[in-house]
Amino acid sequence: MLSALTIAEAAAESAAAGRAAEARAGIQHALALDDSDPQVLFLAFQFHFRAGDLDEAERLVRRRIDILSPQGESPDLARALTNLGLVLHHKKDLDASERSVLQALEMDRRLGFEYGVARDMGNLGLIEEARGHPDKAERIYLDALAIAERIDAPDIAATKLANLGDIALLRVRPAEARALWTRAVALFERTGNAKNRDEIAKKLSELPRDHQI
Repeated sequence: MLSALTIAEAAAESAAAGRAAEARAGIQHALALDDSDPQVLFLAFQFHFRAGDLDEAERLVRRRIDILSPQGESPDLARALTNLGLVLHHKKDLDASERSVLQALEMDRRLGFEYGVARDMGNLGLIEEARGHPDKAERIYLDALAIAERIDAPDIAATKLANLGDIALLRVRPAEARALWTRAVALFERTGNAKNRDEIAKKLSELPRDHQI
């Protein structure tokens, strides 16, 4: 009999391949077998978050936090806290989102987990961007990018370059946006993130031709 984690991992692969119904069935099966494995809960959270099922994503990540918290501080717990912050950000509860992400950031700093620090800082930037504070968001993104580049975390660097490109376009600096997004696309390609690669490539294609460099 396959384990819940094996089934959840197969469901994640189905989701990545665009087979949403198959992925959803796999996630439900995995949770029915074991809804206390943090990794199963993470994959289930990830599926529902990406599908836009924010209430279920929040339920799953809060359960993950409840299971991990008694074990003390860890990168996994910090990741769960920053995941909760992302859900709350998408639910427009920015103050609660900030509290959760800051808790994750402080934990990752205490643990010396720089990958987590860069990730959490990027999520803080999203909150400031949503608040209409592009200058503050840009500073945070740049700091997160610097850490990601120093520790060779191309997945985080790619998302921060994409975020910085968005801010450049907001400031009507299309050439700067193009340069940042071009770098992001290359890193998304390197890390095999086809979804984000294609999303940013589409933004690049939509820039007016007279702004191309």
